[in-house]
Amino acid sequence: KKLSKLNSPTDDEIYKHMKKLIFAINKLNKKTDLCMLESEIGDDVCFFIEDVAFAAGLPETDEDITYDWRYEW
Repeated sequence: KKLSKLNSPTDDEIYKHMKKLIFAINKLNKKTDLCMLESEIGDDVCFFIEDVAFAAGLPETDEDITYDWRYEW
């Protein structure tokens, strides 16, 4: 939602919002004793976040762009 309000976001702005989202998901996952994101669900969440980032203008890559900020998922 925040990315859609930006008019031509830079890569740094996209990464900033993606990082905030991943940290919020990490916090929720910790509250469930790391049970919220089973491996398949975690993969789907990563793909979704990447799709949103690419649609916002981040150059597509084969690398996992969420990996650096994820905790136990």
